[in-house]
Amino acid sequence: MHSEQLRELLGDLERCRSADAKRAASYAAILADTRRRLADIPLVRGITRHEHLRDALDAGLVPRNLVRGDASSAEAYLGLEGVVYTSAGILYPEREFAVVLTARVDTEFRVEATPWDTGALCRVLCPTLPRPPAPERREIFLKYRLAAPHWREYLVHYVASCYHSPIDYLTLGNHAYPDPLGALGPAWQSRCFEVRIHSSVRLEPTRLEVIFARRDKGGVEFLATRARLGALEKQGVQIKYYNGWERLPLLVQQWMCSRSN
Repeated sequence: MHSEQLRELLGDLERCRSADAKRAASYAAILADTRRRLADIPLVRGITRHEHLRDALDAGLVPRNLVRGDASSAEAYLGLEGVVYTSAGILYPEREFAVVLTARVDTEFRVEATPWDTGALCRVLCPTLPRPPAPERREIFLKYRLAAPHWREYLVHYVASCYHSPIDYLTLGNHAYPDPLGALGPAWQSRCFEVRIHSSVRLEPTRLEVIFARRDKGGVEFLATRARLGALEKQGVQIKYYNGWERLPLLVQQWMCSRSN
């Protein structure tokens, strides 16, 4: 099913490219660079507070509905339940901590993705479509929802089709060409792949590429967190500390871009 779905979505991208000779001519070169940089892109999850990070280190990343006790309106409308939200290579929204998961989680859990934030799909993207509970936005979600490994292949072709460079995607830059749905726009929620893991995820060292942590926040809280992160460092996990005047989303962008060089 998913391979047929992927072929259909790739066909939509090809039809968009073929309508613009300049776009079609540049595609092959951009595709090669995008595949090199993004095929194994890690997944990013932001965390707000020290105690939340320590909870994640103890119990893993836990689905939103299990933490809050109920589904959001978007989750109820789309039929999403029991998922951990991450993004492909981008930290959003801004948080004080970022956990970066390796691509291997695709092989360990049920993972799926869409080329935009699902909450934004239900609220602000594609403004000409009727709002929920009308079925149109749910139908779009079902059309574009791809399981691993197919979502990664679609990401590569999507970015190569709609951006001048994969770096533009990683830095939340403006797209160069429209996507088939017409969802890409000024809102950052339209410009990053939302990746959902249908399970809690234990933060084992083999699943972690790096953790970003703010250096100068929290006093006792920071020291408690640093002790826990120090134990992970001894197991080979990269820990990157940053200062209060630095913006974490930009640091994650820089790290992702340098990783893919």
